[in-house]
Amino acid sequence: MRRLSPFVMLIGLIVLLSLALGAPAWAGVLAFSGSLDTSDPTINRPNDTGTGLSGVTSYFDAVYFTVDAAATYTITMTSGFFNPSATDDGFFALYVEDVSAGSPLIGLQEVDDDAGAGLLPRLVDFLEPTFTYVLVIATGNPLDIGSYSVEISGTGNITFGRFASGRRFGDGRVNNLLATDAGAPVAVYCRADGGISVYFVSQESSRGSLVVLVTRTRIEAVGVPTENTLLGFLGNVRVYRLTTGEFQLNAAYPDGKPYTIVWDSCPATRYYHVDL
Repeated sequence: MRRLSPFVMLIGLIVLLSLALGAPAWAGVLAFSGSLDTSDPTINRPNDTGTGLSGVTSYFDAVYFTVDAAATYTITMTSGFFNPSATDDGFFALYVEDVSAGSPLIGLQEVDDDAGAGLLPRLVDFLEPTFTYVLVIATGNPLDIGSYSVEISGTGNITFGRFASGRRFGDGRVNNLLATDAGAPVAVYCRADGGISVYFVSQESSRGSLVVLVTRTRIEAVGVPTENTLLGFLGNVRVYRLTTGEFQLNAAYPDGKPYTIVWDSCPATRYYHVDL
């Protein structure tokens, strides 16, 4: 999501605000609207009970907020319009302190798929002022896009923190979304000469070392193949050209968990994660 347009009802007034104005606190009802699109990061969202992963890859937004009173709060998707699926099926996942799309069960407190109107989500949960909460807004169906409105209500003051899903690395890498790739084992770059560079990223120092270089000559020689074709590799870091014309990188985290991304072209205009 590129922008968020929250509005707040406070003592009978409706106040328009922007996230850029900081983090004001509001009592009673805090409402905001937004959208999911193909520029957003993706997540293999939790299942409907929160006990495992659903296998459904969804675009998502992450909204951070705090409360100043320990009480029960209600979080409702008051409207949602999603496509290309035929149903407007939203999904909520509530996290404590932070969310990692690479480990979507860590910090998970509560989920809901359709406790609200129709197939829209609604959470009723006890929240405490000692924590920061992260509301992940996603869809029940895979890779749906569209608009939504959300309302958070309770007895305490509700304070917006940060809106995280659109933050990006500024160094030109392909896998540039902080919400999904802050801890990525590699950084992928489309080179000015038409090639591709892949750097191993040290988890201790965050410094990079070149591990795979794919030349423009190699890419042009392969073209758009009839079978997925390996362009270059070192160890478990591999770059492929797919039959769709896209590029795919396979790597792994230090614990062996796969890390796979696909991007459309060089220079890249979009990329997404693949769960293997």
